[in-house]
Amino acid sequence: MIEISEQIKGLIGYLAETREKLHALAEVSLKEFLTQKFIVSELEAMECKPRLVETGVLCDILSADAKHITALRCDIDALPIAECTDRAVKSNNPKTMHACGHDGHTAMLLGVAKLLTKVKLHKNTRLIFQYAEETNGGAEKMIEAGCLEGVDEIFALHLCPELEIGKIASTSDAMFAGKVEFAIEVFGTSAHCADPLKGRDALKAAAWIYSQFEGIKGKRKNTLTFCGSMHAGTSFNVVADYAELKCTIRYFNNNDANFIMGKIRDMLVEADNTFATMHKLNVRAAYPPLVNTAAGLKALKSVVEIEKCLPRYTAEDFAFYLQKTDGCMAWLGCKSSYREYYPLHSNMFDFDNATLCNGLEVFYRLLTRNRFASIR
Repeated sequence: MIEISEQIKGLIGYLAETREKLHALAEVSLKEFLTQKFIVSELEAMECKPRLVETGVLCDILSADAKHITALRCDIDALPIAECTDRAVKSNNPKTMHACGHDGHTAMLLGVAKLLTKVKLHKNTRLIFQYAEETNGGAEKMIEAGCLEGVDEIFALHLCPELEIGKIASTSDAMFAGKVEFAIEVFGTSAHCADPLKGRDALKAAAWIYSQFEGIKGKRKNTLTFCGSMHAGTSFNVVADYAELKCTIRYFNNNDANFIMGKIRDMLVEADNTFATMHKLNVRAAYPPLVNTAAGLKALKSVVEIEKCLPRYTAEDFAFYLQKTDGCMAWLGCKSSYREYYPLHSNMFDFDNATLCNGLEVFYRLLTRNRFASIR
């Protein structure tokens, strides 16, 4: 269990109140306007100087004699989920909810800023309030805007309802899967069902593609291939001239992803040759696997006891930061014996605000450690 320092215990009121306000504001990706405004107002009240990146926020807390920058990142967007919790403060938006703990993540980073107004460090700290984590593009857009310029290391925590409160878990292996999300369009020719040979059946081709989809991964047991949607045709009695499949692959090894995407391309050519159709492959989103760097994980282990976690097939765009600089993400336990368990993305997800003190303690220890021991 994490031992909480007295100065951080003194911030529980601020952390809880801030989390409640953020929870009420809940806004989906790319529409975090009120959330951004709230973050900026809090930072400016602390005499910090935030700057905007789309609907995200960057804020440096600098020391006059420091040469290195440690970045801390949180995600600020909510999900298009109607909240069904019995908590006193609920989302003000009927079909939007912080069901993944981003209100807690953001409250912890504002807590860091609050703490650093009282405790001056001989270190530079950059706070990254990232937008659009739940969709696509947030991390990459923040990086393009310069959020990692001059940064030596970056850390993030993610609430984990399966892990007991006060515990931290991470791994040196891939922590989250990489993903490729793509759509397959199939183009045929319509004809009346009474004379189907005059048409080219996009539905039949799409059904064949679907039947082949799971088998393309071969013996790659640690990969997931999934087709979540298929739409085709327009009528009861007309050969379909168009079909679309929406699919994803999840993987922990880039070679596996390249192999599977190659197999998919070969399969689509075979479908064209078999059914006289044509295809178009549209890649909508691609994330790399999230792999903590050795130096980043070493730094985290130097300040707190870490349990080893298993990889998950979910994707997390913190992976993009780790492709650019040293760093580590870890699970922050929020499971308690007196609160019923609900998973992330559940419309019943909630957590004890005391969890926020644990996260703030970990961040503060990272900022105050002898970081030169773990910088490359």
